[in-house]
Amino acid sequence: MQAIGQLHHIYKTLGMTYRLLLVAVVCLCASMTGVAETPQPQHDKTFGLPLTLSQSAQISYLAAQPSAEDSYTLYGHAGLRVWDAEQGIDVTFNYGIFNFTDDFSLRFTQGKTDYIVLPIATSDYMSEYQSRGVIRELVLNTDSTQRAHLWRLLIENAQPENRTYRYNAFRNNCSTRPLDLYLETLTPLRSEKGGADSIRFAFASGDDALFRQLFPGVNPSALPPLTWRQAINELEASSPWLVLGTDLAMGPQLDQPMSIRDRFFIPMQAAALLPLLSVGNEHLPENAWVRPALTTRSYGKLQRIEPASSSLTQPSVVFTLVLILSGGIFVYRRKGKPVPGAIEFVLYLGAGLAGSLLTFITFFSEHPMVSPNWNLLALHPGYLLLALLMPFGTKTQRVRYVLHAVCFVALIALPFVGLLSGQKFNSSLSLIAMSLTFLSAGRLIHNPFRRHG
Repeated sequence: MQAIGQLHHIYKTLGMTYRLLLVAVVCLCASMTGVAETPQPQHDKTFGLPLTLSQSAQISYLAAQPSAEDSYTLYGHAGLRVWDAEQGIDVTFNYGIFNFTDDFSLRFTQGKTDYIVLPIATSDYMSEYQSRGVIRELVLNTDSTQRAHLWRLLIENAQPENRTYRYNAFRNNCSTRPLDLYLETLTPLRSEKGGADSIRFAFASGDDALFRQLFPGVNPSALPPLTWRQAINELEASSPWLVLGTDLAMGPQLDQPMSIRDRFFIPMQAAALLPLLSVGNEHLPENAWVRPALTTRSYGKLQRIEPASSSLTQPSVVFTLVLILSGGIFVYRRKGKPVPGAIEFVLYLGAGLAGSLLTFITFFSEHPMVSPNWNLLALHPGYLLLALLMPFGTKTQRVRYVLHAVCFVALIALPFVGLLSGQKFNSSLSLIAMSLTFLSAGRLIHNPFRRHG
């Protein structure tokens, strides 16, 4: 697929830090579908698709499992399928297409992730994703009015003047967008005051066996709490560096528990939950609530993604070595022994560049859930300034002392701010913070004001 090839090109051409952000924010690609109904089909000028569908048409939600083939496939894929055997129609509206231009990298860093929707052949979707594992198809519970409504929305969305939308990896992605369109067609369920916000989900009675099959060891009455960070970390478990990138780029909002509807941003979670759910609102009796999924089909074989095995290149190992190195520098400086300045320069430069990127993402981008971000207490542009001032030696010693004092205070405050804000810090960030604490403490002990004042 065009979108997948473009994402792969971007992933290969960006730097490591940038890749981490790319994969942390861009979760999944997707597709959409709908149907309309009259006996004599007409054809849309743009796509050659009929404006109406037959009585036998179906709309299905397609969910492709995550894959470790490439980092950008770790979240899976989703789409809505429209199948009308009478008219020979089998298409999926793909909301994961974008134009790769010269300014794409800058726009992505800014969070200006503009995607477009295009109809593609379902056979192309199947051939692309079935090779990576299982595809779940959920035939949605729709009547003729709903199908007509969905089809009109999809055709309108795909027109050149409407097809561009602002992608949100968590709440407006290729899995949530098709399902939100489906929910939009459930007009009787939408109260006049609350609109779409009035829709609620509940587990239907009588499906305990299916529930236990899909969620082993879980009480059928309720799912255990799950935060956004926990869900994403689980999906990225095969790539620890991506886990670190996600945890660094995202703030405390990622540690909020997800509702049932929030979990739809993961295609396979949506595919597992929808057959168990009823949807309605507080003004309707229980027997008036709708079961979204009619039937479920599976294609291909489920492929298990194994967590990353232990290796010397994992972040925890790398930053443990950095901690040992920083501790050694602290001890050597305490004993009055010379320490090569090049080592500290490299460490400050790396911390400063990472901190500068985090600062830009937090304060100047439109990415979701990145602000506030208390990781900035450990990684910030102050370290880049320290690195740039080091070559000037004693001329900048007093300025660097003040910077080290500020950095030291921020590092000491980090765990307390984490407790107050609810933000969970990656274990590798803790190692990085301790390393930087050793370096700043060592510099503060050798007070330039005492030595040269």
